[in-house]
Amino acid sequence: MTRAGLERFRALIRTRLADRITDIALLVSHENRFREPGQTSERWLAHQRGKITRALAAFEPDIPDPRHARLVQITLAAALGYLD
Repeated sequence: MTRAGLERFRALIRTRLADRITDIALLVSHENRFREPGQTSERWLAHQRGKITRALAAFEPDIPDPRHARLVQITLAAALGYLD
């Protein structure tokens, strides 16, 4: 695989990771919003929040440059906006 191909593959993986953060945050939000207090699973919620924390930690060593509007930056910005 060429260098450009590897960079594209890495960008797509990071984009999917950022998209998954939003997916998980939405699941947590729905769990809290639509289930009765006695029906929610704190263990499940903690597991989902752990996934978000680990995904965000994966971005820390190489944070996407926010000055460029590329797919990774846009997807991560949307995920962070939703978490906010």
